[in-house]
Amino acid sequence: ITSQTSAYKRTMNNAGLNHYAKNDNNFYKLCKKFIQNKNLRIINAKKGYNYSLKEFSNNKIMKNWDDALKISSLRG
Repeated sequence: ITSQTSAYKRTMNNAGLNHYAKNDNNFYKLCKKFIQNKNLRIINAKKGYNYSLKEFSNNKIMKNWDDALKISSLRG
């Protein structure tokens, strides 16, 4: 559960999730929903975990650095 900033919302959407809160009352309702629904917690945890593996693996991070250094060397 996150606030509804554009960065958090984009990341949640990319992970296949949509549990961002518009305000304090909405945040409370989402927390309550997660507390009461174990299956929802498990499904969302798996989606978040899989997204993290895909986006933040060592190979992906190294590729991003390689790409950044290639761009940097072209400028210099």
